[in-house]
Amino acid sequence: MNYTPYPVRMSPSWRTISFEQITSISSATGLTSTNYAAAGVVFAQVQVTSSDMRYRTDGTDPTNAVGTYIAENGIIEVWGQDDMAAFRAIDVAGTSKLEVTYFGP
Repeated sequence: MNYTPYPVRMSPSWRTISFEQITSISSATGLTSTNYAAAGVVFAQVQVTSSDMRYRTDGTDPTNAVGTYIAENGIIEVWGQDDMAAFRAIDVAGTSKLEVTYFGP
């Protein structure tokens, strides 16, 4: 099932600091530390493409049956260095990719 992504709620003061595409999340995968630890990064906007995924932000690896479920084209925001460091995602069907944009003031 596909959902229309909701509009991004952006403050005029947010700017893009970096971007990454994570092309395989067939096993539990986190965000790249050099991107989220860059000076000024406050949050990451993560869009799942190509398939559905599950994620956790408590540092525990999700499985394809356990974790918060996000449908294809869903968008989540991960706020703060601790949650970005603890973020883990796994693909439910074997083909998901993540498009991640990092923002700061």
